[in-house]
Amino acid sequence: MDLDARLRLSALPRAKRSIPIPEIVEEGEIAGYYYLITTQLEGDIITRSEWLGLDGRQQTGLIQELGSGLKELHSHDTARFEF
Repeated sequence: MDLDARLRLSALPRAKRSIPIPEIVEEGEIAGYYYLITTQLEGDIITRSEWLGLDGRQQTGLIQELGSGLKELHSHDTARFEF
């Protein structure tokens, strides 16, 4: 991905995003393998036992948040991005 493509990707409307998206820090190729370095997002990893310890209302809330975030990301026109 060249610099222009990185800038287009980072141009997803920030004001309209309700979920954080990592920023691209660096990209390149080493020995035929492409790599991408991004900033780290804040948050916690939820384990299976923690998930199972949540009541149904809490699980449903998390799933709805995830679904809303994915819907938001997929609502952007990606035709202008080179992948």
